[in-house]
Amino acid sequence: MAEIITKCAYCGKEFTGKNRKATYCCNSCRVMASRKRIREENEEYFRHKTKLEREYELLRRAQDKLDREKVAFERQKAIFEQREAEFNQLFNKYWPQILMLHDLKIENKFYKEQMEKYRKEYFKNV
Repeated sequence: MAEIITKCAYCGKEFTGKNRKATYCCNSCRVMASRKRIREENEEYFRHKTKLEREYELLRRAQDKLDREKVAFERQKAIFEQREAEFNQLFNKYWPQILMLHDLKIENKFYKEQMEKYRKEYFKNV
């Protein structure tokens, strides 16, 4: 089988191809050539558009992004409102108990102070 020496279509390096249709010396040259071709096609596409069409395209993309962000914001807002409603429900359910415990704590503190006062007086006299 005869070896075929060819020039890489991307980098220009000579290489020995496995078959006569080999165009690129390695996979990375093939990928880079493909990317370059796509980039050139995109540039050509945008070169032919008028300035107004390009501005309209940019505005449309910005509007699409804004719409996506608005949907995400509305979703987060709904979650927040749901959690706020749950909190308010629990708050309304347990708030009287919290107040009662707070009042007991104050009363308990006052009671302890009074008992301490009486205890000091009692042991002073004994």
